[in-house]
Amino acid sequence: MSKILNHIFAFTLLMLNTSIATAAIGEATSEKSEGEQLFAQHCRGCHTGFLGSTAPSPQVLKKFPPKSIIHALTTGVMRTQGYPLSGQQRRAVAEYVTGLKLDADLAESSVGQCAKAMTLDAKLPTWNGWGASPGNQSYQASDTQITADNVKQLSLAWAFGFKDSYSAWAPPVSFGGKMFVGSQAGLFYALDAKTGCTHWQFSAKAGVRAGASVTAVTIERDGAKHTQYRVLFGDLSGNLYALDAQSGELLWEVELDAHPKARVTGTPLLHEDRIYVPMSSWSTVGGEHSQGCCMFRGSLSSVDVKTGKVLWKTYTIPDEPKPLNLVSSDGHDLYGPSGSAIWSPPALDAKRQLIYIGTGNTYTGEAINSDSILALNLADGNIVWSQQLTPNDVWVPGCENRKDESCKLKKGPNFDIGSPPMLVSLSGEKDLIIVGQKSGVAYALNPDNKGNIVWRYRAGEGGDAGGIVWGSAADNQYAYFPVSDITTPNPGGLHAVNLENGKPVWHTKIKELMCGTKRYGCNAAQPVGVSVIPGVIFAGAIDGGFRAYSTKTGEILWEFNTNQEFKTVNGVVANGGSLAGVGPTIVNGMVYVNSGYGTNGGRVGNVLLAFKVVEQNN
Repeated sequence: MSKILNHIFAFTLLMLNTSIATAAIGEATSEKSEGEQLFAQHCRGCHTGFLGSTAPSPQVLKKFPPKSIIHALTTGVMRTQGYPLSGQQRRAVAEYVTGLKLDADLAESSVGQCAKAMTLDAKLPTWNGWGASPGNQSYQASDTQITADNVKQLSLAWAFGFKDSYSAWAPPVSFGGKMFVGSQAGLFYALDAKTGCTHWQFSAKAGVRAGASVTAVTIERDGAKHTQYRVLFGDLSGNLYALDAQSGELLWEVELDAHPKARVTGTPLLHEDRIYVPMSSWSTVGGEHSQGCCMFRGSLSSVDVKTGKVLWKTYTIPDEPKPLNLVSSDGHDLYGPSGSAIWSPPALDAKRQLIYIGTGNTYTGEAINSDSILALNLADGNIVWSQQLTPNDVWVPGCENRKDESCKLKKGPNFDIGSPPMLVSLSGEKDLIIVGQKSGVAYALNPDNKGNIVWRYRAGEGGDAGGIVWGSAADNQYAYFPVSDITTPNPGGLHAVNLENGKPVWHTKIKELMCGTKRYGCNAAQPVGVSVIPGVIFAGAIDGGFRAYSTKTGEILWEFNTNQEFKTVNGVVANGGSLAGVGPTIVNGMVYVNSGYGTNGGRVGNVLLAFKVVEQNN
């Protein structure tokens, strides 16, 4: 009976709040603007002006500048509500609640447009998808234009600004001499790799955080067969897109998960005529009650690149969540098990016809396949084996400040595997799966023995905020692990480890911070992917420093301070900030890196930087 009364009270309160908010905004019209509709759908339940509500009332919101509203919806307190929205939609909400107009439309700028027609040269070196290879090693072995000897001569070639963004988090990929990259605002760009000029841009339905993949498809036109290049990417509303890589025309679009908090954060994996898309979620206990908590399960989908048809979809938790006989503080039922999201890109094992994924913590219920490496059959998606690295990781945040039946659930350490698994080949045809975890521990697993652990290496203290967070790298000898440990007294550090036995080779700490002072978002933590070429490894850090290290000794060979405003080729006002999330792209004698990460302890920024070696005159 108490559960029913809670439901009735919560529903009545929501209806009353909604009515007051409608009156406060103004008289309802028969034709509501896009901004008004979006506000009603995503925001009005909290921004009511009702006594006891902690969110600003509509009258207060009208006093904000529009850019403050966009900031709140991207990296601020309203980012959970803002993530499913595209850049255009966030602009519409900001203009509606403030009654003020923003500057030019996102897709209208002509500054920095390429003068020449776009052509793709498939013979040029590539960095396609995550890590330059299906094994996720982030190792560019063939590009020898940058070396340990000349890396000191790297200079900024151009900068590109992401409009209406406060984080630059999607990895740029290179194919045919062009760069393809998405933005937090939901715009997806095709740029010239050498100059940064814009060939075309496409508006996705939500922000784009993951990288893209480009592939060739044979099509029939005018009675003849032609090669069409397609670029495929996902967004933060669980959608997958296929565009004509030369024109930006939408060829097909498919929603892979209808859950309101579903999102693609891990770069999809391309293999032959299929693309494998991992699904994660911004859903946790305490953040999803309005839809009932928690119903999301991580998944991997296999999609035909020609048609967009979903060939199979495998959930990390096989059975649908069921009621747990627990009620949240606002009267909603809790469901489980749920979670085990896939935050990182999958790795391909063509020899064994397997695909490897890493999973995150569980939200509710039993910790099924959480914090695990799963091996799936390429043909049908069946789970062949599972190696759980941390058991019982049911993570329920906020219980320090919230008295809630959900807090009766077992509280795990939140040791997601956000770092992509890497498949590496050693001498004697021996293979290993290498992966780092937010626990601060790196592992080598045996793919021929159901992921049995071969060695462990503790790189950091680990914790809720990591640990090894977003990515590692490996060449033919060593694996390289950057450490966050952002909430500890001694954050950061880059480790080189022998692939054969897991023994340490070197460990380098950042001694001088680029941001000048120890304040919020200014420390040596490295919750970031790294990339390697023969002799040199590139790594960023929360302090805004971008550095090149010797793979032999760990010595810092070169560094660049991204904490500045940049003149951009597209005319967008842009500055650098923290380097976190994805690692750099290295291809055809150039290095590309994003600067700006306005969440999880980082500082805002919205710029893509391109570097090349500039020969110095004697």
